[in-house]
Amino acid sequence: MKVGISAIVLLIVFQCMALFLFPVAALATDSDIVINEIMYNPATSQGSDTNYEYIELVNIGTQSVDVNGWQISDNAETDTIGPYHPGSPTTIHPGGYAFIRDNDSYLVVKSGIHLAVDDSNIGNNLNNTGDDLTLSNGAVIIDTVSYESGDGADGNGSSLECRNPTLDNSTTGNGNWGESTPSSEYGTPGLQNSIYIGPLPPVPEYPVILLCSLGLVALASIIFFARNRRSLPRELKIGNML
Repeated sequence: MKVGISAIVLLIVFQCMALFLFPVAALATDSDIVINEIMYNPATSQGSDTNYEYIELVNIGTQSVDVNGWQISDNAETDTIGPYHPGSPTTIHPGGYAFIRDNDSYLVVKSGIHLAVDDSNIGNNLNNTGDDLTLSNGAVIIDTVSYESGDGADGNGSSLECRNPTLDNSTTGNGNWGESTPSSEYGTPGLQNSIYIGPLPPVPEYPVILLCSLGLVALASIIFFARNRRSLPRELKIGNML
């Protein structure tokens, strides 16, 4: 069967259209989960530290990420993260928030994904003078933040909030962190930070996935040409195109 030029062009056009109509799913990236807010020393008027401490996470990526079974550590102890209520969601969707608290927390929050550690304290209680927090998935470190009481939110009702989670958040003294406002609100768990600055820089469109998709198109074309090389018009045969 002889294959015409129009049929070959139609095949290539169809393959390119398929990339847009049926795109390859982007891969979820654990590193898109960022520590975004820390309530390490709640106000005395609010209640006991251990019952109102929390750490908020945000997903700055384009794919949902399930954090069930991940770990949160301070300088003294590592806890496993799970749902606050059995069966409740642990997946953080793009642009979404989740906050970690201990399993007997008194904190009442209506927004975000509610997560809990596997005992009555986050780490060995979040140290009121400073601590190093590490979010990990097994042996893989996802995010780390070091905070100091001198950076704010030391028992005045505020939390420490990250201004832009896509920038360096490794230490609360680097200018990308500050106190939540007003202090009477006890931070913004499950919500956009009160001192957030945006818009966020655009998220990369997964160039590796795109290149793989284009590679599949090229491979399909090569296989097609190889199988139909005898019936191709002379001008489209590979030897005549070089």
